[in-house]
Amino acid sequence: MKNFSLLNQKSRDRCTQEFIDIYNPDNEDDMNNLSFYNAMRKVTMCATECVFKEANLLELDGTLKEKAVEDYFIRILFNNDWTFAQTALNICLKERSESYEKENQLLLCGTEDSMCNHESFSFLFVCLVLEIEKECPDTMKTQDSICIDFFKDVKNESFIENQIQIYCNDSSIDYDMER
Repeated sequence: MKNFSLLNQKSRDRCTQEFIDIYNPDNEDDMNNLSFYNAMRKVTMCATECVFKEANLLELDGTLKEKAVEDYFIRILFNNDWTFAQTALNICLKERSESYEKENQLLLCGTEDSMCNHESFSFLFVCLVLEIEKECPDTMKTQDSICIDFFKDVKNESFIENQIQIYCNDSSIDYDMER
């Protein structure tokens, strides 16, 4: 997803600043502050939607333009290089896999009052990242310990459940994934 960020850097920077000004995350020095994390999730969610809009990847209601997203990610982002990217895109765009329900719940908790549609955020930061990691050959994966630990944790259902209990305060929150 680094390529997405680099390719859309001006848009990303402008969109991020716009939503930092709106959500005004405070206490950024306190990395254990839940309100800071919730504000930053809202900033990231809204900035992602903003970047997707500027790339003409969203309908007016904030839902993904499936064909435009597929073309953009395959031709522009993956340079027609990654055959496994097509599998990931098919799952994330067409099948709308519910296998990431808990991951979405964790990612979206604390953003209920956001003014933005979370579809592009969930697509990019949950489904696509996890599907590409699953399909990616080991020889192409970053062997950085942070990445290895992150993907190990994300694949551990009890870890996700525990994080939901800690960060969402209410594990019964039901996020409308079709919002």
